[in-house]
Amino acid sequence: MNQEEFARRVTAMQDRMYRVACAYLRGEHDRLDAVSQAILRA
Repeated sequence: MNQEEFARRVTAMQDRMYRVACAYLRGEHDRLDAVSQAILRA
């Protein structure tokens, strides 16, 4: 998988990742931070 393919897949999954974060975290900042950290680690 090249960078373009990875970026396309991450963009497609971002909303789903945020909804999962909503189930676990209360604060908006914490949710966004969790999604960002997951993307960075990937």
